[in-house]
Amino acid sequence: MQGQNIFIYLIAAFCLFFSISSFAQVDAGMQLKNESIGAGDPWTVENVIIVDELASLLNKQGSKEVYIYHVGYRSLYSKGHIKGASYAGPASKGDGLQMLKSSIKDLPRDKDIVLYCGCCSWIDCPNNRPAFEIGIKMGFKNVKVLYLPDNFIVDWRNKGLPVEK
Repeated sequence: MQGQNIFIYLIAAFCLFFSISSFAQVDAGMQLKNESIGAGDPWTVENVIIVDELASLLNKQGSKEVYIYHVGYRSLYSKGHIKGASYAGPASKGDGLQMLKSSIKDLPRDKDIVLYCGCCSWIDCPNNRPAFEIGIKMGFKNVKVLYLPDNFIVDWRNKGLPVEK
């Protein structure tokens, strides 16, 4: 009987530990998302996806279930981009916005679209905001921006996440 009680206590402690660590991961993700939103940003917390979330999504579903667009400069895309991402041009330039519009115009409006640049720090990126705004103006319901606080190399590639050239 006493052995059974110890076993039950061990199982309860094990479950409690993993529940607490799950909550800690969720809290850390929410904190990162909150940090990503500055005054005047066009997105909300629901529109921001962090690196761990996207990596997990790609591991589960593969890149065919989510449309990923690099909205930065061709040279950065050519050096390496998220596996399965399409190049859509720098959204801070008129021709880049046109490329993005052309790339997404025929997609169903309820599909998940992830936009990212990673040319520089999140705060200084000239491409994320215009790309996001175009997606919303075109009627897409699930547009997300990938939060890369420093840049693509530091926040994605250096973590060993899938990159293709």
